[in-house]
Amino acid sequence: MTVLRFELLTGKFHATPWGRHVNEGAVEWPPSPWRLYRALLATGHRKLGWAELPPIARSLFERLAGHAPTWWLPRASGAHTRHYMPDFSGKTARVIDAFRVVPPQRGTTGAGGDGDLEGPAMYAEIGVELDSNEEELLRSLVTNLSYLGRAESWVAAEIVDSLPALRGYERVQAGERPEGTEASEPIKVLGVLDAKEYLLWRDQQLDLELELQLARDREAALGKGKPAPRQLSKRARARIEESLPPTIVDALYANTAELQGDGWSQPPGTCWTTYWVPRGARSEPIELVTHQERRPAVQGVLFSLSSDTARGEVLPPMKDALLRGELFHAAAVARAEEPVPPELSGRGPNGSPLQGHRHVHYLPLCLNGRGRDASPSRRR
Repeated sequence: MTVLRFELLTGKFHATPWGRHVNEGAVEWPPSPWRLYRALLATGHRKLGWAELPPIARSLFERLAGHAPTWWLPRASGAHTRHYMPDFSGKTARVIDAFRVVPPQRGTTGAGGDGDLEGPAMYAEIGVELDSNEEELLRSLVTNLSYLGRAESWVAAEIVDSLPALRGYERVQAGERPEGTEASEPIKVLGVLDAKEYLLWRDQQLDLELELQLARDREAALGKGKPAPRQLSKRARARIEESLPPTIVDALYANTAELQGDGWSQPPGTCWTTYWVPRGARSEPIELVTHQERRPAVQGVLFSLSSDTARGEVLPPMKDALLRGELFHAAAVARAEEPVPPELSGRGPNGSPLQGHRHVHYLPLCLNGRGRDASPSRRR
């Protein structure tokens, strides 16, 4: 049994499940085996300098394929942020960034005992036996893993000797519903076929693709009044064979954009794996902590009136200053939260006017240098 620990450095986990749009706000929880093994494979090329897949790495991933980790997940809450991004037309499009929020967890040193508070983390148990070389390579891949999920899901990963006793974690396993867990709910994620199972699937899929292509070619030929071909050309057969990765490890290299462009509903070499998650384990209320911000006292605010004329010279006349001040006062009161502060409303708790001028004043100013000399009709 191999135990992996993933500390979520930001306390959040970002990952969009296969087949879901990012704006649906869905989060893959628990992480899929397909996501985990592809992340480890990519780490070898990005961090360990692989130009080609080493034989020991191929052996490692052939052993991992077909094994769905058993996850130990902390209580987490669903959350999202909304971003209004500019598009090519000059408008904005809403983009949702959904994630799981994981608080720090309390360990247990014994039955009911409190341990140290550790960072937000999740654990994965993989029931696979590895030789010393494979285990050493897996340890190197795991420790060099920088994120799991989307790029903002930063992790610090490691292989631990055993699963520590933790309070507040839920055991989430794949397969049939565990006994005594009637309160569990099924969550489907992308799993990875066993290496031998993949070869059987590939042979069946290849025969099906060849038959379908031959049927399409015959229909096209008959539509043009030509004889129907008896078999596919070598070129057409080779193209179809190349579209199916030769091994399960090669299938892990699949490019998502190319898969979608070729019309695949799910990547070759994958299967839907059902995890049984205890009800309520996917939702944990977040304690809101509010902070009152101390703002510096403001003695005065200068508003500048703008003009929509070509030269910007037509402004409200000074004789309308009282009316403009009253409009400013009404707008400020309307925007204030209840109860409106007396310094803003100008009235005390009983509704009577404040005494001593202890409230906001709206004073008109003429800053164009013409206020005293200009005629009344031209004062602005």
